[in-house]
Amino acid sequence: MTALDPVYTIGDQIAETMVRHEGCSHKVEIERALKLLQLVKVPSAERRLKAYPHELSGGLRQLMNSSNEMAAARKNEAIRD
Repeated sequence: MTALDPVYTIGDQIAETMVRHEGCSHKVEIERALKLLQLVKVPSAERRLKAYPHELSGGLRQLMNSSNEMAAARKNEAIRD
C-alpha cells in the first residue's frame, strides 16, 4: 500500500498538502516543495517534482512520503520563506 496517488505528480501531491495546511497558492507551494526535496537530498529534485510515483524507486518513494509528512507538519523552518 502506498500513500502516494498514482494519478498526480509528486510535486502536486506535496504542494497540495502544503496548500491545505498553509492556505497559500499552488505555485508558491510548488517552490517550497522543491526546497523541501532539496533539503532531504533527493537527487534531481526538480525532475522528481514532475514525476509520478510509479516512476520512482522504492527508496525515493519513501523519501517522498517522508517529505509529504514534513510538509504537513511544517516543523522545519528551512522551507519557510
